[in-house]
Amino acid sequence: MEVNNIPNGFIIEQVAQQFGQLYFAYDTTSGTFTYIAPAFEQLWGIKPEDVFSNPTALLSCIHEDDWGFLSHQYQKLMMTHEKVRAEFRTVQPDRSTKWICLSACF
Repeated sequence: MEVNNIPNGFIIEQVAQQFGQLYFAYDTTSGTFTYIAPAFEQLWGIKPEDVFSNPTALLSCIHEDDWGFLSHQYQKLMMTHEKVRAEFRTVQPDRSTKWICLSACF
């Protein structure tokens, strides 16, 4: 859907940038991302096209101490279909860590 000839993706990006947020959409049936905001690389340290071509590449960015927690949160989301919020660390290409707050809904 477009409003006044402005694509929805553009509107989402503008809102996300204003609030310092990043959006992506993941299809749980196919195991693929259907949308990744261009700002994804700044936050995660990995290019969106790399994630589109290999979704598991995203896992390599998650701090190893947080994998179990995130796995549990993902399973909870899949079983309950209720909104999940998780805070975890990512490891950047320079090996620094960055905290991420993720809200996921089904």
